[in-house]
Amino acid sequence: MATVHIAIANDFFQRLVSQLQQDLVGLAGEPAISQFAKTCRQLAAAEFPIVQLILNMPVATKRVGTLRESIDQVYHVLERLLAPFNQDEAHQLVVSRMIRNLIIGEIVHEGTGRFQNPAMSAESSFNQMLALALTSFDTQSG
Repeated sequence: MATVHIAIANDFFQRLVSQLQQDLVGLAGEPAISQFAKTCRQLAAAEFPIVQLILNMPVATKRVGTLRESIDQVYHVLERLLAPFNQDEAHQLVVSRMIRNLIIGEIVHEGTGRFQNPAMSAESSFNQMLALALTSFDTQSG
């Protein structure tokens, strides 16, 4: 069964990278980082059962072979988008983790039905949180 799960996860990350490549064409800077987050959120929300499977996989399983390569491709896209803004590797790591945490947290909470408040849609609050994160990033960068 693990082999099937790895294949499903690998396929998901390959499709995510492909979608990111399409969605990021012609974008740079904050619009590109914002689109990266939105694309990740959209695909993951649409395929939440697969995301749950990935989140429940042992970390060691995700750190070998083609699955690791597929996951790393996603990380490298974000790193390339962040690189022009950061002069120090530690700061880039913090910003990268902040954006990934925002995306993953959103996916988990939305996917499990926790963001049902009629006062604001999950998408609207995500966009506002992302804007706040990027504003924070501006004040801390190079």
